Amino acid sequence: MTSKEISNKIAYILHAPVNEPAGKSVKLYLEEKFADIDIIIPDEELPPFPKSSDDVNARYMKSIYEPLVAPLIARTIEKTISLGYGAVCTASFGDVGVLHQSNKEQSPIIGLGWSNFQMALGNHSKFSLVHTYTPEIAWYFDELVKRYNLTEQCASIEIYDINLADYITIGVMPDLDLITELTLPCIERAVNKGAEVILIGCGGQFWSRFAPILSKSTSEKFGVNVLPPIDTMFYYARRIIKDKVT
Repeated sequence: MTSKEISNKIAYILHAPVNEPAGKSVKLYLEEKFADIDIIIPDEELPPFPKSSDDVNARYMKSIYEPLVAPLIARTIEKTISLGYGAVCTASFGDVGVLHQSNKEQSPIIGLGWSNFQMALGNHSKFSLVHTYTPEIAWYFDELVKRYNLTEQCASIEIYDINLADYITIGVMPDLDLITELTLPCIERAVNKGAEVILIGCGGQFWSRFAPILSKSTSEKFGVNVLPPIDTMFYYARRIIKDKVT
């Protein structure tokens, strides 16, 4: 492949081991829907992804995710940038590894969270973020919004009444009617606080599959759309590459 061809391509860095449900399911989603995206599996061994919703907690975020996963992904970003990709995308809505980067000139580094924020604010002034994990780590998403200086644009961070992390950690596909029922009260609260568009704070493939279904209901009931996290990131990345070419 020529350097020009690579410069028009997008790389996507997995942040969960590809032999575990979280990494495997995202890889399959990309292969099904985004076959032109190059999936990058880090050379270094990733720490095991949480096995259940009980493991997605403050201890995991502070003792594994931030000190171990984030620097590893940052090193993988550096290696991937050197190959000349037009855009380098990361898998976690928390933009793991992106905020550890200082060299953003050679190739755009596009975090899942950052790209969704940018797409949300392209046509709207206020977004709400629906948080799919335990309330114990809601602070992480609040800090992400603050780090990107988007506090004024964030109408709210909404939390489910139950922990939905098992759908990511063990690859279970839930009852969509049940998840819609659980999600609608969150979105109604968000709309009442001023949200004009809804973001889902997770890079698991289920949420990108589910978002268009949910969006149909939220559009009819509340007049707001729900953005599919992974798809939105790639749309943003393609736009960045197109703008560079033109």
